[in-house]
Amino acid sequence: MEEYGIIICDDEKDQVRRIHDLVKYAIWSLEDSADSKDKEFKITLEANSYIEVADYLEDNKVDSGVYFLDIELSRDKADRDGIDLAEFIRQKDPNAQIIFITAYENLAAMTYRRRTGALDFITKNDSDEVIQKRLNETLSLAARRIRESHAIKKMTFSYKMGRRIINENINDILYIITTPKS
Repeated sequence: MEEYGIIICDDEKDQVRRIHDLVKYAIWSLEDSADSKDKEFKITLEANSYIEVADYLEDNKVDSGVYFLDIELSRDKADRDGIDLAEFIRQKDPNAQIIFITAYENLAAMTYRRRTGALDFITKNDSDEVIQKRLNETLSLAARRIRESHAIKKMTFSYKMGRRIINENINDILYIITTPKS
């Protein structure tokens, strides 16, 4: 069974606990889904700052992680925020499933403008029932996207020609010939 880590980052400890409880229930509700077959989702980190998550990703290889991020991670505007963190995560985990959970609806456009590739944008101000429903749907979508990307990886032959990386469908390949390096 493949294990996928879930990372929660919010500067408010109470919100981290709240998101943790809601995500735990979403994981439980996902267990019978076809998208989560042979996959186990587990909360691996609860953080309160950009640096905690960045240090964790530097020390641990995460592939296809699910990240629940607040956008405002500090009251100091000079500090890095959740959008900066999403960009850092993309560098470390290209198949990351990023979900923003924030109190500021007006910041949604900024996540798209900065091309973070966020899977969803959930507002913390909603009731727990509304957030839970949205988390269940979003975690199911994340599991489906992870499954699909891994299926594509398994069915693709990749090679490098100069600076280009070329991906070919494995079913389109009849044979491979290599030449010795000159």
